[in-house]
Amino acid sequence: MDTEETVGDATVTVKWEELEDAFTFVNSAPAGENMARITLSSGQIRHHSVWTDIWDDSEGDKTEAKEPDGGTLDIPHKTELGLGRDLALWFVEEVIPDRMEEVEEFFQKRGAYARFKALLGEEGLLQPWYEFEKDAEEQALRNWCAENGVSIVDATG
Repeated sequence: MDTEETVGDATVTVKWEELEDAFTFVNSAPAGENMARITLSSGQIRHHSVWTDIWDDSEGDKTEAKEPDGGTLDIPHKTELGLGRDLALWFVEEVIPDRMEEVEEFFQKRGAYARFKALLGEEGLLQPWYEFEKDAEEQALRNWCAENGVSIVDATG
C-alpha cells in the first residue's frame, strides 16, 4: 500500500525509493559528474553521467520541449545540502568532541574523508556514523523535496 506525503503546493509526485536511488547515483561520484533530474510533468527520474551514455538525449529533448519552464528539477548532490564536511564535523562534535581539532585538520587537506573514516574505525564508530549520515541525508532530501514542491509517495507494509 502506498501513502502520499503531502507537501504544500506540490508540482510533481515521485516514489521515495526512486528518489533515494537517484540521490545515491548522484552522490556516487564527485559533484557534477553524475546527475539525475525529475521531469516535472511525469515525475520520471532520468540519470546522466559524464562518464557514460545512459541518458537518452532524443527522448529527453522531447520531454523537456513540452515543459514551458524547462520542465526538470535537478536532484542535488549531498554537498549542496550541507552533508559533506559540515555533517562529519557535527557528528564529531556530538560523539567524540575531544577529537574535533584533529578532524578539523583532516578537512584542510585532500583525502580528509578517508582519514575521517579511519579515525571512526579506530574509535569503533563506523556503524553509528553510517546511521547518522543516512538519517541526515534522508531528512535533508525530504526537506529539499518540501522546498521544491516535490510530493513523495512512500511504500509501506
